[in-house]
Amino acid sequence: MKTLLACCLIALAGPACAQDWGDLDSALIRDLAPGGESLGSYWMPDHADPAEATRALAVLYAHISGSASGFTIHAGLYARDAEGLRYAGPVSGLFGTEPRAPVFHAERMELTTSMPGPDDPRCCPSRAQRWSIDYATLAATALD
Repeated sequence: MKTLLACCLIALAGPACAQDWGDLDSALIRDLAPGGESLGSYWMPDHADPAEATRALAVLYAHISGSASGFTIHAGLYARDAEGLRYAGPVSGLFGTEPRAPVFHAERMELTTSMPGPDDPRCCPSRAQRWSIDYATLAATALD
């Protein structure tokens, strides 16, 4: 799905991306939206090689049960420990669609999402929003 495509595009990995990272769709639903129906997800690691990645941000969009087109956004940070790259916890305060352009720093990461502009219809956000996610608090803060 979008997870595998995003992984390959964002991390610039080769065709073995899906095999190297395993079943990301199932892992993200388990960690970010248990029991939810995924509409798409993004996987943004700090390194294309799973053995070298020390952090990754996952963003999952899940359908709101009973709604025609409503969805929720779930984001989570993954960090390497002695057992490998594992779910560190949910990221709060991140909004928007089409997460992209991740940049990993020592104590935070930044990324961009698409947000609705003043007169945008719900379907078509036109404004880019840059976010900072603090690794210690797992909170996203708008930068622009």
